[in-house]
Amino acid sequence: MTKYTSINEAVDRINRAISALEADIQEWTMVKSTLFSKNQNRSQTDQEKELRSEFDSFLSRSQKVKENLILFRHLFDSVSVN
Repeated sequence: MTKYTSINEAVDRINRAISALEADIQEWTMVKSTLFSKNQNRSQTDQEKELRSEFDSFLSRSQKVKENLILFRHLFDSVSVN
């Protein structure tokens, strides 16, 4: 038999995932800032540009996942009201 998760437990899991993603986004933003702030006075190599682009892409995807989790959590809010 399948065990179902309560709405409160599901919302709690979503909230923890959002918090973890937010912490990761902040940490990686700081790493990116620290890594590239040293090199602002000189021109970037292709490898540095590619790495910066990868950071930007990763952070953008992480932010989108966070936004989607927030939207998903709102669905639970409306379900629990009904």
